[in-house]
Amino acid sequence: MQQLKQGGIASEADFDQGKSQLDQADAEVKAAAGAEVVARLNVERSRVKAPFDGAISQRVVAGAIT
Repeated sequence: MQQLKQGGIASEADFDQGKSQLDQADAEVKAAAGAEVVARLNVERSRVKAPFDGAISQRVVAGAIT
């Protein structure tokens, strides 16, 4: 867009609109990256770690929808 503006093909308004769209896309990418970090932390924190070795002998599930 900058090259088109310099060549006289794009107007100042076109350039501003393109820059605004680029800035918005950059912000959305950063927001998505932040959301990914939060999701990874939530997954890591949701793991149950026992301080001892063992096995699950029975799993009871209540209220399951079939």
